[in-house]
Order: sequence, then structure tokens, then C-alpha cells
Amino acid sequence: MTSSAVDFACQREGTKRERRGVPRSQGWRGVGSAVGLGLMFLLALPGRGETQRRPVPTQAKPVREATAPKEVGRRDPFKLPPRPVPGHAAPQAPVAKTLPPGRRGLLVGDLKLNGVVREENSQSMIALVTGNNKLTYFLRENDTLYDGRVVRIMPDSIELKQNYLDPDGEVRSREVIKRLTPAGGEGQ
Repeated sequence: MTSSAVDFACQREGTKRERRGVPRSQGWRGVGSAVGLGLMFLLALPGRGETQRRPVPTQAKPVREATAPKEVGRRDPFKLPPRPVPGHAAPQAPVAKTLPPGRRGLLVGDLKLNGVVREENSQSMIALVTGNNKLTYFLRENDTLYDGRVVRIMPDSIELKQNYLDPDGEVRSREVIKRLTPAGGEGQ
């Protein structure tokens, strides 16, 4: 009941709320808090309101084995990989399953030089290269590739520095020069 409904009921009976000991501003709030305190008192008594709790049987949890991971293609990150055997061919570059997009995903060995352009304002050279994905990219000096970087661009070639893994497992670098090949019918 709202406060106005209580006032109306009290007026009809001819009584006032102040006579019952409840000030008009509190209304039924005092009664509600008294009932709440009474319930809390009853629940606090020993043996009242408590349910008997049965112990829950615990099952033995399986212990994780400390052996190698069972997933194929995964290795223990805390063990060093085995050193490569001398005499066996090492991969040219550490190729990831998915290469990053754009210039950063280009491999030096897969590049084909299509053209060289000189910028008007700065007179710097820009190389037009194509990767394995058949997209053309514009490379400038000091651009970083997946396994190397652009060292110098000349009017007929591009000089790259490629990082590779030698048979001993060490990262080394070598100089690679890609030359501009003449189009069919040119340079004869």
C-alpha cells in the first residue's frame, strides 16, 4: 500500500497514524524492518533454519603428465630444439605457415623486379617488385621484408640483404641482387 492509501484507510477508521506510535514520515517502513529483524533472530538460533550438510565425496583428479605435449606440431617451449646435423640442407629462410600481410610478408627469394622509378621531388629510387602472390609492391631503401631488407636501389637492379639459417643453426646474412630483366622484344 502506498502512503496515501494508508492515510485514507486511517482517516476512514477515525484513527491517526501518530496514535499507533509510527510517525507519518516512515509509514510502513518501521513495520517491515521489525519483521526483518525478527526473521534474522529466528534464523540465528541454533538448530533453526540450518540444513544438514552432507560431505561431498571427492574424486581423485587425474594428474597431468610431465611428458611432451601430445598435440602434433607442438614442442615443449622450455627445451632447446635439436641442433641441425651438418651436411644436411637447411631451409633458406624460416617460413611461417602464414606470412604477415604487405611488404613485411615478402620473401627475398620470391621477389621479381618489374621496374624502377625515380621520384621527382626527392630524386630517390622506388623499386616495383612482384611476390609469389602476384601482387605488385613499391619498395624504398631500408624497407624491411620478412627475411631481409632493401639495401640499395639502382636504375637497373635492387640490392637486398637476406637473413638465412646456416647448417650450424646460426642466423647469417647474404647480399642478393635482383636485376631488371628486359621485356620481350627489348634489348636485342
